[in-house]
Amino acid sequence: MALNRMRLEALVVYFGAAETAGMIMRVIDGLGARTADLRVAADVPAARRLAHEIKGVASMYGLDTVAEAAQAIERGVAETSLTDLVAALDRSMGEATRELGAFARGLTAA
Repeated sequence: MALNRMRLEALVVYFGAAETAGMIMRVIDGLGARTADLRVAADVPAARRLAHEIKGVASMYGLDTVAEAAQAIERGVAETSLTDLVAALDRSMGEATRELGAFARGLTAA
């Protein structure tokens, strides 16, 4: 399980099910765009900045494994390792966003 359900449930309590579901779908799109930007980052500072953004959003929405993978990029990125670190982030992101999407769909079905 890639999701921190306690964090997601806190968002539902605060924003309500429908609003949280909408926010989640926008976040999934945004994370995908940021990850795409990361794949083509021109330099290490740009990669670190994008990884920091991904880490923050992922943490807020209970995507702990994605946040950890982004943090690895933020802390340890070097020109030679960026490709491997982004590949690890992509793997985490795929599983986590599928679970997050299912969670959001469950909110709107209830």
